[in-house]
Amino acid sequence: IYCAIIKTERYTNEDISQTLELVASYLRDAVMLKSGGEGFVFPPYKELAQKLAARFSVPRLMALYDAAMYAYEQSKLFMPGGNLPAAAAAAFYTACRRTL
Repeated sequence: IYCAIIKTERYTNEDISQTLELVASYLRDAVMLKSGGEGFVFPPYKELAQKLAARFSVPRLMALYDAAMYAYEQSKLFMPGGNLPAAAAAAFYTACRRTL
Protein backbone atom coordinates (compact mmCIF):
# COMPACT_ATOMS: atom_id res chain seq x y z
CA ILE A 1 0.00 0.00 0.00
CA TYR A 2 2.82 2.35 0.95
CA CYS A 3 4.66 1.82 -2.34
CA ALA A 4 1.48 2.21 -4.39
CA ILE A 5 0.64 5.53 -2.77
CA ILE A 6 4.15 6.91 -3.29
CA LYS A 7 3.72 6.21 -7.02
CA THR A 8 0.56 8.36 -7.17
CA GLU A 9 2.35 11.70 -7.13
CA ARG A 10 1.34 12.36 -10.72
CA TYR A 11 -2.37 11.93 -9.93
CA THR A 12 -4.85 14.49 -8.66
CA ASN A 13 -5.93 14.68 -5.04
CA GLU A 14 -9.36 13.40 -6.14
CA ASP A 15 -7.75 10.33 -7.75
CA ILE A 16 -5.83 9.67 -4.55
CA SER A 17 -8.94 10.19 -2.41
CA GLN A 18 -10.85 7.63 -4.47
CA THR A 19 -7.96 5.18 -4.21
CA LEU A 20 -7.82 5.58 -0.42
CA GLU A 21 -11.57 5.03 -0.21
CA LEU A 22 -11.20 1.79 -2.19
CA VAL A 23 -8.30 0.63 -0.02
CA ALA A 24 -10.41 1.25 3.10
CA SER A 25 -13.22 -0.80 1.57
CA TYR A 26 -10.90 -3.73 0.82
CA LEU A 27 -9.57 -3.62 4.37
CA ARG A 28 -13.12 -3.45 5.76
CA ASP A 29 -14.00 -6.55 3.75
CA ALA A 30 -10.92 -8.34 5.11
CA VAL A 31 -11.92 -7.48 8.69
CA MET A 32 -15.46 -8.74 8.04
CA LEU A 33 -14.13 -11.98 6.58
CA LYS A 34 -11.60 -12.52 9.38
CA SER A 35 -14.35 -11.87 11.96
CA GLY A 36 -16.72 -14.41 10.40
CA GLY A 37 -18.91 -11.95 8.51
CA GLU A 38 -20.04 -12.34 4.95
CA GLY A 39 -21.11 -8.85 3.85
CA PHE A 40 -18.68 -7.53 1.28
CA VAL A 41 -18.53 -3.99 -0.07
CA PHE A 42 -16.77 -5.26 -3.18
CA PRO A 43 -17.70 -8.92 -3.86
CA PRO A 44 -15.58 -9.06 -7.05
CA TYR A 45 -12.52 -8.44 -4.85
CA LYS A 46 -13.33 -11.17 -2.36
CA GLU A 47 -10.05 -12.92 -3.22
CA LEU A 48 -8.08 -9.82 -2.23
CA ALA A 49 -9.99 -9.63 1.06
CA GLN A 50 -9.25 -13.31 1.66
CA LYS A 51 -5.52 -12.75 1.10
CA LEU A 52 -5.49 -9.78 3.47
CA ALA A 53 -7.48 -11.72 6.10
CA ALA A 54 -5.10 -14.66 5.85
CA ARG A 55 -2.03 -12.49 6.24
CA PHE A 56 -3.00 -10.01 8.97
CA SER A 57 -4.65 -10.11 12.37
CA VAL A 58 -7.88 -8.22 13.01
CA PRO A 59 -6.05 -5.56 15.08
CA ARG A 60 -3.53 -5.04 12.27
CA LEU A 61 -6.29 -4.87 9.64
CA MET A 62 -8.16 -2.36 11.79
CA ALA A 63 -5.00 -0.25 12.15
CA LEU A 64 -4.60 -0.26 8.37
CA TYR A 65 -8.28 0.55 7.89
CA ASP A 66 -7.99 3.43 10.36
CA ALA A 67 -4.92 4.69 8.48
CA ALA A 68 -6.80 4.50 5.17
CA MET A 69 -9.77 6.38 6.58
CA TYR A 70 -7.54 8.99 8.22
CA ALA A 71 -5.64 9.51 4.97
CA TYR A 72 -8.93 9.67 3.06
CA GLU A 73 -10.33 12.28 5.45
CA GLN A 74 -7.10 14.26 5.26
CA SER A 75 -7.16 14.10 1.47
CA LYS A 76 -10.30 16.22 1.51
CA LEU A 77 -8.39 18.95 3.39
CA PHE A 78 -5.35 19.12 1.11
CA MET A 79 -5.01 22.15 -1.09
CA PRO A 80 -3.55 21.87 -4.59
CA GLY A 81 0.20 21.66 -4.32
CA GLY A 82 0.06 19.83 -0.97
CA ASN A 83 1.96 16.59 -0.61
CA LEU A 84 -0.96 14.22 -0.19
CA PRO A 85 0.88 11.10 -1.40
CA ALA A 86 3.58 11.57 1.23
CA ALA A 87 1.01 12.18 3.98
CA ALA A 88 -1.01 9.10 2.99
CA ALA A 89 2.11 6.95 2.74
CA ALA A 90 3.24 8.14 6.17
CA ALA A 91 -0.12 7.17 7.69
CA PHE A 92 0.15 3.64 6.26
CA TYR A 93 3.80 3.33 7.23
CA THR A 94 2.93 4.22 10.82
CA ALA A 95 0.07 1.70 10.87
CA CYS A 96 2.30 -1.05 9.45
CA ARG A 97 5.07 -0.40 11.97
CA ARG A 98 2.82 -0.66 15.04
CA THR A 99 3.27 -3.71 17.17
CA LEU A 100 -0.14 -5.30 17.60
